[in-house]
Amino acid sequence: MTAPTGAIDLKSLAQDLLRNAQHQLQRQNRVTPLFFMVTPQEKLMFGIEEPDPEERQEIYANLLAQAREKNALAVVTVSHVLLRSESRTNPAPEPPRAIMVSVSGPGFQTWTLTSHYVRNGDQIVFQPAEEK
Repeated sequence: MTAPTGAIDLKSLAQDLLRNAQHQLQRQNRVTPLFFMVTPQEKLMFGIEEPDPEERQEIYANLLAQAREKNALAVVTVSHVLLRSESRTNPAPEPPRAIMVSVSGPGFQTWTLTSHYVRNGDQIVFQPAEEK
């Protein structure tokens, strides 16, 4: 996927951000949520350190408003997510987890890259990333 101007390869950017998040999870046992804005003039990256989900949502809303004001060509977010258990009657002992990179913007459909993972002792085993 390429931005409408062809100035940046969004698919490569998403893959790079996913790899960086995977390495961060392995080294620091956490992923810093990121908001990456591509405008006609610049590329801006914001780390979202706020642990409170409501405040984090407010930060994202403010950043999206800025993206609209700056006529952003694309917005890329990196998140560490807990997924719902597939089975309600027999839930997994630990909820499934993944790192998700979402790419959205005017003129193209939102695209995600999701890498599920499991912990095996001290090791983290990542599944191949799924594109949607």
